[in-house]
Amino acid sequence: MDLDGPVKRLASVLALGLLAAVLPVGPAALSQAAPPSIEAATSLPAPPHGPVYLPDEGALFGAHVPVDAHTGPDRRSAVTTFEQMSGRKMALERVFYRWDAAWPSADDEWSRDQGRTLVISWNAGRSDGTFTKWADIAAGLHDTEIDARAAAAQAFGAPFVFVFNHEPNNGNSATGQSAGTAPEFQDAFRYIHDRFLAQGVTNVSFGLVLMAWTFHLGDADVWYPGDAYVDILGADGYNWYGCNGFSGSPWATVQEVFTDFHDYGVAHNKAMIAAEWASGEDSQDPDRKAQWIREGAAVWKAWPEIKGIAWFNTATNPGCPRYVDTTAQSQAAWVEIGADPYFNPTSVMSITAGPAAVTDATAATFTFSSSRTGAATTCALDGAAPVACTSPHTLSGLGAGPHAMDVRGANADGTAGPPTTWRWSITGPVTTISSGPPAATTATSATFGWTSTQPGATYACSLDGAAPSACTSTKTYTALATGAHTFSVTATRSGISGPAAAWTWSVVAVGASVTVNNTAYSPKAASVGRGTAARWTFTTTSPQSVVDTSGMALFDSGLLSGGAVYEFVFLGAGIYRYGSASSARTGTITVPMSASPSSGTT
Repeated sequence: MDLDGPVKRLASVLALGLLAAVLPVGPAALSQAAPPSIEAATSLPAPPHGPVYLPDEGALFGAHVPVDAHTGPDRRSAVTTFEQMSGRKMALERVFYRWDAAWPSADDEWSRDQGRTLVISWNAGRSDGTFTKWADIAAGLHDTEIDARAAAAQAFGAPFVFVFNHEPNNGNSATGQSAGTAPEFQDAFRYIHDRFLAQGVTNVSFGLVLMAWTFHLGDADVWYPGDAYVDILGADGYNWYGCNGFSGSPWATVQEVFTDFHDYGVAHNKAMIAAEWASGEDSQDPDRKAQWIREGAAVWKAWPEIKGIAWFNTATNPGCPRYVDTTAQSQAAWVEIGADPYFNPTSVMSITAGPAAVTDATAATFTFSSSRTGAATTCALDGAAPVACTSPHTLSGLGAGPHAMDVRGANADGTAGPPTTWRWSITGPVTTISSGPPAATTATSATFGWTSTQPGATYACSLDGAAPSACTSTKTYTALATGAHTFSVTATRSGISGPAAAWTWSVVAVGASVTVNNTAYSPKAASVGRGTAARWTFTTTSPQSVVDTSGMALFDSGLLSGGAVYEFVFLGAGIYRYGSASSARTGTITVPMSASPSSGTT
């Protein structure tokens, strides 16, 4: 019989007993006490926990960071700001989705590519406040939604913790609705577990997350779907002191909140995570929350079965905002435990520089750093075998197309941490068309000029989708038909073609011709169809002009002398009055409306 595990667990329990005995009690004593000092209990191999990386020694450090006025206007900025405030990158990020939401999201992919391990909770509650019934899930009535999420989870690629309906006994008290009974929850949990596996999902660890209070009441068994279905056990627990609706709640330590959860997980030989933990402030003692955080860290270190901790960084209860930075003291405590090597078993990489998202450069240089000082790193391009690398790391001779660079750091146990990925795409020379005809013109010829980002490139030109043909730095087309046209040019160098640059314009007909003579416009009133041009030919001996007098300033020829020609294309129906800036002459161009059908009573 192997007694090694039980003996180690007994050591951790004795260490906690010693911690409870030596810590001072009462707000005043807590505010004056030095931070608790306790060695981590002897490390334990993480029990079987699915594909997600969990350390044998230490715990993953993370949080749930919602979008709000305090954290940031969107998830990416909120998480980035939170990490800057924390002085480090998170190894875990907890996120939540309702039943009718699509996940993983683009933000999840961004977080994955930043090197974080996600804990994704999928709830049976819908965005309209109703619930998808657990019994209906187990009866197969929602297989389409389940299969869609299974396919998306598999396509996500990276391992993550999947939690179905966290806190299942915490129903919607505002409406009195719930998703069902505890046995129905167990059936639904097992059904989704089995269906994910049947759909070929191999990158998720299945997590069960209950309220810490559920374990305290001894009710966990009624919600527990069985050891075979739970890879990772989690609990959401808080110090409710001072919160609205909890005026009688005493100040509760992390040990008091989570002991029953910890004991339950040990009894079931499960790897565990504190899926939510947080506290508000004590208005009478500004140091008390900071001490709570430090004492909590000591508890986590004395319980080696806890493999991850995620702070719940919100203020959803106005009476006790749980932001980790509600005071300078609490923020300092958070930064302190975040820097503790025990909470840095995973090497989370930060790529600080790399190529532009789209570039024609065939070389790329990356700079990066690890959350673990001195961690060995590896680099892998486009899924190739990882190679040892240091920052900065340069690649050359890259081909056209999309690329992805994965950078990993060594974890505390020598394994590779999660990848941080930089994605970009290499094109050939990028072409810019510098000159061409106006958007609408009566000219039946057109000349184009262009440049590219790579000297020495060759070009291929095409008009209106015809097969491309070789061209130089300019191209002229003649005898163009009336109508819309598109010119495109592509540059190529070293066998790599860049994106095509395009120019679209229209050749329009001349619908009316007006002579600008010494005394008047002739004819004074003319008519053109929509999308056609009026052409003014100047025969005057003194400069005259053609100026829109409607107040819309649609056209103005400027002063022109005899022999000049001015054109304007009329796109909208109406009566356009115009005159000259140098004389009292006036004229009118009428553009009739078109109607369909052209006859009948409609």
